[in-house]
Amino acid sequence: MNGDDMLGLALEITSWLAFALFALVGVLALVSRGEARRWRSAHGYVIDDEGQTVLRWFHGSGSRACEAELTPAQLAHLDGAAEADLFYRARRPSRIRFDQPRSHARALGFVALGFLVIGVGTSVAQLVLMAS
Repeated sequence: MNGDDMLGLALEITSWLAFALFALVGVLALVSRGEARRWRSAHGYVIDDEGQTVLRWFHGSGSRACEAELTPAQLAHLDGAAEADLFYRARRPSRIRFDQPRSHARALGFVALGFLVIGVGTSVAQLVLMAS
């Protein structure tokens, strides 16, 4: 094998690896984006109901009221507040959180785009190498 054959082999392996990583990271970006969109924002009220402290709010459409029993960690986060901004899942409103869910979809998308550029670049370099 001469130097051109070795370079061609390295470019071939690099291009296939880059395209595979592009597909994998691209799927992860789509999953991350979908996961972050499942959380809805609302404004809730803390209510002491028969010895249990719950947080109640109206569903995004305003058609139904939702509630979630607060854990000791969530009570500590509220620090005695009577109202709170929260995020809940539309399908399971009993799951709440107080911080904005982070989506890593943008960063994963840029990484996937980088792998695509590497794959295309190495494929073009292979074609140039074959033509010479």
